[in-house]
Order: sequence, then structure tokens, then C-alpha cells
Amino acid sequence: MNDQFFADGIGGIAVVGTTVRMDFVALSPSERAADGKPKTVLQSRVVMSVEGFLHAAGKVQEVADAIAKIGAKKLSEGQDRALTRAVARKDGAAKGGEGAPQKGSAKPPFP
Repeated sequence: MNDQFFADGIGGIAVVGTTVRMDFVALSPSERAADGKPKTVLQSRVVMSVEGFLHAAGKVQEVADAIAKIGAKKLSEGQDRALTRAVARKDGAAKGGEGAPQKGSAKPPFP
């Protein structure tokens, strides 16, 4: 797999029928807004099922919780590898082991 892209964030999320569309954006190196700040431009759109999105949201929440537990907004060198290992140990979903989320248990981090 070589299909990687960089994004500064998510510009928008829309639910259309049974699919969720997430627009990933990046700051433009050349386009500027009226205030002089870089414009955000669409980098890529990911479309997935609602079930897939809820599972992904659960995974993102696991990583956010692990980062919050470390208590750092910036990870120092070495901590990123430790965090990755900690999340990987917690993630039993791929192997179906302990810690695997139960079907239907993923909760989105928004109302």
C-alpha cells in the first residue's frame, strides 16, 4: 500500500443515506484568505458505511484517550512508539482477542 496523503484536519463530515463522507483538508502553501492566512483546500474524501465510520470513530477515540493519558499535546521522541505499542496491545479487534469491541458498541465522540 502506497496511497498516503497528508491532511491538517477534517474540513467536514456529512451523512448521506447509509454513507459517511469525510473531507480531509490541508493548508494551502500558495492560496491565502482575505486575512492573509492560508486557505484550507480539499486533499481527499473518504466515503464509508455508517458502521465503518462508527468503528473508525471508536479507534480514533482509543488513540485520543491514550494521548490524554500521557498528558501531552506533543509527543516527545520515543513516546510515539510507546503510544503505538500501547494502542496495538489494547486493540484486539483484528485478532478478536481481549479488548476487542463488541458488535454495535462503538459510540461516536459527538452527540
